[in-house]
Amino acid sequence: MTSENQDGTLQLIQLQAHFQTEQNGDEIFLKMKGRKIWPQKKSFFACLKQMTQIQLNIEKDVEVKPNHTIAIELWEHDFLFFRKKLGEFNLLVDQKGGPFITDLQLKSKEFARYSLMWEVR
Repeated sequence: MTSENQDGTLQLIQLQAHFQTEQNGDEIFLKMKGRKIWPQKKSFFACLKQMTQIQLNIEKDVEVKPNHTIAIELWEHDFLFFRKKLGEFNLLVDQKGGPFITDLQLKSKEFARYSLMWEVR
């Protein structure tokens, strides 16, 4: 890769729910740079327990340069405690290509396991 910055399009393809925090499924949403990016027309997505793969189709313009990391936050909308950040997907966006899979880095005390499939075009 050259030392010049390149523009690319970050494509969030699929969210995989391996283990959810709640018995009946999580109510989730994604944020990037402090702004909610998914779902666009609802407050949250009701991820049922039997649902393991969620198609996203989210596109964002990004700068592609060496060691550039983008944090995508996974939040849960909990009716008792309002909203809580479950963790972050830290995407190393330093080249075009993919698809890549990044696991959730937990930021809460509850256990959850999610993976995010993404690519840069």
